[in-house]
Amino acid sequence: MPTVQLAGAAASTNGGPQTPVIEIHDLRRTYGEGESVVQALAGVDLRMMPGEFLAIMGASGSGKSTMMNILGLLDEPDGGSYYLDGDDVSHLRGRDLALIRNRKIGFVFQSFNLISTMTALANVELPMAYAGVARRERQERAELALSMVGLAERAKHFPSQLSGGQQQRVAVARSLVNAPALILADEPTGNLDSKATSDVLDVFAEINAQGRTVVLITHEDDVAARANRVVTMKDGRLIADSAVATTAAMTTPYAAVDSPLAATLQSYADPNLAALAGGDGGAIAGSNAGDLAQTEVI
Repeated sequence: MPTVQLAGAAASTNGGPQTPVIEIHDLRRTYGEGESVVQALAGVDLRMMPGEFLAIMGASGSGKSTMMNILGLLDEPDGGSYYLDGDDVSHLRGRDLALIRNRKIGFVFQSFNLISTMTALANVELPMAYAGVARRERQERAELALSMVGLAERAKHFPSQLSGGQQQRVAVARSLVNAPALILADEPTGNLDSKATSDVLDVFAEINAQGRTVVLITHEDDVAARANRVVTMKDGRLIADSAVATTAAMTTPYAAVDSPLAATLQSYADPNLAALAGGDGGAIAGSNAGDLAQTEVI
């Protein structure tokens, strides 16, 4: 069967040099003051190219959570530089930071973060509603994303009607709909049993096989082994960086859906982000999100 590929997922084929998705140098972050100061990141360097599947490991207090927050533009470094998909985001603030985060990063969290009163489809649509995407377009894109994770038939189900693994796959679908440069997953299998863990990791593997760049935060060796590169943190520093020799094979071809859907998604550009940057996007996004909530809340 043909494989669905999200817009922006494939690496450049024009023969030119690729732009790193992540490039950080001497990244530093401290918390507290005086004797209680904690150096969460102590001069971290990391480069990640398009299409990599990277696992970040480390014990509690190693700095991996701080690293995730900074990579996800949820926290700001005290020093150093961070380029995300070629953009210097080290010093962005407020609206500019939110625009880059919404356009270039898809998040998957341990606790799913689904809205209980909204269907799977509506949960997947939500990032596009905040970006001002028209209702028909966001529905088409959400349906495609659910198809990619094997949940097309569950689109009208509420979170309470889904298993934990299915809820996490909805969260993965939600992370894909804006065709981000980076998927950032924080302990995405932490609340799942072994079968659901395998299913979710299969989804990440398929997404990565299509060219999407994935960063996975985990403390579990067997989860990290599904990545093709593992970095280990300790005391705010990277102490190891190694390729994984063999990645476990997928058990389910989640992305085997009709290719016309892929062509549909490929046709979507980013005019909504341009409108958002122009100053009227907040009102548009608020209206769309309110619309969605009124439709779905019961």
